[in-house]
Amino acid sequence: MDFELAILTFLERSIHLVLPFAIALSLIFVFERLALKFGIVDKPDQRKNHEGEIPLVGGPAMFCAIAFSSALLVPQFQVLIFLLLCGCMVVLGIVDDRIGMRASSRLLAQATVAAAMAAYAFVSIGNVGNLIGSGPLVLHGSISLIFTIVCTIGAINAVNMIDGVDGLAGTIITISFTGMCWLAWINSDLITAKLMAVFVGAIAAFLMFNARLFIPRAKVFMGDSGSMLMGLILVWFLIRMTQGEEPSMSPVVAGWIFGLPLLDTISVMVGRLRSRRHIFEAGRDHFHHKLLDSGLTVNQTVLCAGFVHLMFVCIGIKLNQYPEFEPMLFWAFVAAVVTHHFLTPTALRLVSYKLNHHTSS
Repeated sequence: MDFELAILTFLERSIHLVLPFAIALSLIFVFERLALKFGIVDKPDQRKNHEGEIPLVGGPAMFCAIAFSSALLVPQFQVLIFLLLCGCMVVLGIVDDRIGMRASSRLLAQATVAAAMAAYAFVSIGNVGNLIGSGPLVLHGSISLIFTIVCTIGAINAVNMIDGVDGLAGTIITISFTGMCWLAWINSDLITAKLMAVFVGAIAAFLMFNARLFIPRAKVFMGDSGSMLMGLILVWFLIRMTQGEEPSMSPVVAGWIFGLPLLDTISVMVGRLRSRRHIFEAGRDHFHHKLLDSGLTVNQTVLCAGFVHLMFVCIGIKLNQYPEFEPMLFWAFVAAVVTHHFLTPTALRLVSYKLNHHTSS
């Protein structure tokens, strides 16, 4: 009896992880064949050096697993609105993966989803946080709506931009969701904690086919559908957890939970603006590209980037319990962005020199 009770208790506590993991794992096998049949694949080119055509099924598989598990385990009206908007984002991503979309059309669609999120789910940014020590900066009306749309578009594209190395995007997002799950749990936001576990379970299944920790090369990619989905989920819950009367985290801490993608995206956009390039054009100027170009392997790149992101998340979690440090935390993140932008390229050139010198010796 004790053994049976222990098994039932384990299943009850782990179902939010196990169910989406099993569903996503099964669907990837099915969707992989369909993607090859209908041409929803990523082909190698001058910027992408993977071998062969890789099915872009991670996004649809994760969404289906998340949608079924969330609706079954956390049946709430706002969860259904959330899943509907996530479905819209996945469809947008599939279209982009299949035929490609102009950047303006993609941004317009993302803005529409963000506006619907604010208008119908009431998920919007009203409190930006205590940035300079004079109290919380509060936004109202159209300013709040515009800021929410801009932040949502930025988050979605930041996740899309880090999806350039096998296993990287899934690893980074898993770290963020795990940190958010912990903050929600210790602040008694059990619904958010359960949903975060669902997301982590679905991503874990995807990583079995994408991270080189388990296989020599990625068998599937998440595609734009997956990166847009993860970006929307991330920004949705960062907003929900930072707004309201009893938030689980401060708005400034949300930036640290977003961590490396936010820092790197800001740096890349500043660099492109300085060189008079379009901020959303493709390029090899992201942190993971620089790590690869310095001589690190794919797994070493994922490990390095994941460690940096983990440090951001841990700092955010630790200092979330000290509201008086919020201004200091904000300016510390600004300092981190400036340091990364100006010093990381020099540091990586030094690493590249030492690696090449060691190899030649």
